[in-house]
Amino acid sequence: MPVDNGSVLIHCRSKYCDFPGKLFQYPQDFTAAQLYQVRAMILQTTESIEDLRQTHEKRRVIICTGTHLVMGVTAYIRDILEADSHKKSVEKGYDAAYSGTDIYADCGGRPVYGFFGFVWKGPEGEKGRYPLQIAEGFPSLESIGLLIRNHVLPKWEARYWEEDQGADYGEQVEFDLFPTFLAELRQDEPDCKRELAGLGSGMSESRNKIPLVSLLANQERALLKVYPGSLNEVMLCKTLEAAVYDGVPVSCCTGFPNLNSAGRSAFMNVSCAGRDEGRILVKRRKRKKW
Repeated sequence: MPVDNGSVLIHCRSKYCDFPGKLFQYPQDFTAAQLYQVRAMILQTTESIEDLRQTHEKRRVIICTGTHLVMGVTAYIRDILEADSHKKSVEKGYDAAYSGTDIYADCGGRPVYGFFGFVWKGPEGEKGRYPLQIAEGFPSLESIGLLIRNHVLPKWEARYWEEDQGADYGEQVEFDLFPTFLAELRQDEPDCKRELAGLGSGMSESRNKIPLVSLLANQERALLKVYPGSLNEVMLCKTLEAAVYDGVPVSCCTGFPNLNSAGRSAFMNVSCAGRDEGRILVKRRKRKKW
């Protein structure tokens, strides 16, 4: 399913240059405050990134500031480009630009990782009003692979960073739809202000018995909701519903390395590697407002 009018947001290094002080590329209309907040959250998704070298997992990230919606993955480039979904694009001949160019490691032989994603905004930055199709799925790895080809590869040999004027909103992004069993969750309008529902013994892993899961958003910034890894798709789906239909500031990230790192982060909803139970935690310190 294609979704139009996206921009790009990338946190990555080149063959010779370390990570830039801002971001590799970001939307042209980002304010300094938005850039600072989003970059800080993206950096938090790279904590214990070396764990992903063993599991080859990709941390899926959603950040909604209220006026902009960021969606993407934190992962090693190799794991994105060698994923099965990207092989489909190779078969279509899109892989020619990689010929003779190794972007899996930098000049020192270090595996290259980063955040690779897309950004949407409402009309004139209006709160919410994102394309409704966004709530139906998540950007495909094929689209993210093509993003790397189109935006990272041309700058790969750069020996110094040039000031980037920012990306426009002309990207068409292919989405993978959420599993059909999540359609049941859309029967109720998301209500992020209601009293929080607990997770744990009442949470079934059966696809036919997954209850509606409340999110932490807006006013609950000093709290953190931890989801079982088996409910990653539910968390992503409900986060997008809150962002697209309600336009509230909300965020989530899958596969945080542990509860301590998740508690230090600015994310409101997370899942942690190796944890099958859900819980609500009080953060160590209250975050600033957007």
